[in-house]
Amino acid sequence: LSRELPRVSIVTVETPFSAKNRQGYFLAGEHLYLFGGNVSLEQHDFEPHHFTDEGWRVHLPSLRVERVASYPERRQTMSTLVLGDVGLALGGFGHDGTAAVSHVEGFLYDFAANEFREGPSLPGSRTQFGLTTHEGALYVFGGLSYDPARGDAAFDHVRTILRAASLDAEFETLEVTLPGSRRAFAGAKLGRRYYLVGGMKENFQLVDDCLAFDFEQETFESIACPAARLSGELLPFGDRLVLVGGAVRKGDDLEDSRAIEVYDPSTDTWTTILDELPFETKHMRALVAGDRLLLVSTHFEEPRLRLAFVELPKIGAMPAE
Repeated sequence: LSRELPRVSIVTVETPFSAKNRQGYFLAGEHLYLFGGNVSLEQHDFEPHHFTDEGWRVHLPSLRVERVASYPERRQTMSTLVLGDVGLALGGFGHDGTAAVSHVEGFLYDFAANEFREGPSLPGSRTQFGLTTHEGALYVFGGLSYDPARGDAAFDHVRTILRAASLDAEFETLEVTLPGSRRAFAGAKLGRRYYLVGGMKENFQLVDDCLAFDFEQETFESIACPAARLSGELLPFGDRLVLVGGAVRKGDDLEDSRAIEVYDPSTDTWTTILDELPFETKHMRALVAGDRLLLVSTHFEEPRLRLAFVELPKIGAMPAE
C-alpha cells in the first residue's frame, strides 16, 4: 500500500490476434493499436507465413477489441510515432518473396479514417532503429540494414543519422554519425536531447555505453549507463527517463530484465525503483499512458493480450496530463 513503490495493475484478455510479438504500436487517446508482427514464439522464424499484416484496436477503458485496417505489408519491427491525427510506421523487417530483409517503406495511419497511406521512406533499408521528432522534424538513429544477398556483408550496422524537415520532406543524412554501431537499443527524447541506452553491435555483442544527442549542437556526449541491455524500452516521464524490459547479461546468457530503472539527467544517475515486475517481460512493449506506464505483451502460446498499468511514485516533475 506504500506510495514509495510502483503499483502494478494487470489485466489479461483473450483475443483473436495471430501475432505473438514485434508488432507496431500506436497509443492514441483511449485506444491502443497493434499491427503487423510475427506469429511465432521462436526468435528467428522468418519464413513468409510467419509475418502478418493484421490490424487491431483495443479500447483501454472497456477492453473492447476490434479489427481495423490491415498494415499495407506483412512486416514486423517497424519504428513508430504518433504525430497528431496520424501515426507513422517506418522501415522494419519482412519477407520480400526471396528472403527476409530490412525495408525502406513508411506508412501513415489516419486514426479518423482508419486507413494507411504511403508516407516518408528511408533512403536505405533499416530495422531496429530509433525514431523521434524534434521541432517538427523527423530523426532516425542507428539500426540494422540486413540482406542475405550481400553475403558476408549481410549485416550492415548503419551509423548515419537521418533528418526529414517534415512528413512531406525526404530524409537527408547529417554530417555527424553515431560514435559506434547500435541497433535494438532503448531510445527516447527528453527536452533538447535524444538518449540512447544499450543495444547490439557487430558480432552480436551488447553495447555497453550510453549516449545523449543534442539536437541544437548536433553532438554526442557520454552519459552514465545501467547494465548493458538489449531491446529495452526508454520512456520520457516528466523530467526523468524510465527504462524497462529488454534483456541483460547473466553469466554467459541473456536474461529478461524485470526491473524498472529511472535516469535523472540533472545528476546523470540511475535508480532502481522496482526490482522485479510480477510477470515475464520477453518481447514486452512499453508506452506512456497519461501519468502511468502501459506495458503490453502478446507473447503467449494462446492468443491473448496482457496489459499492465504501472503507477510510479513521485520520481520528479510529473507529466502535465
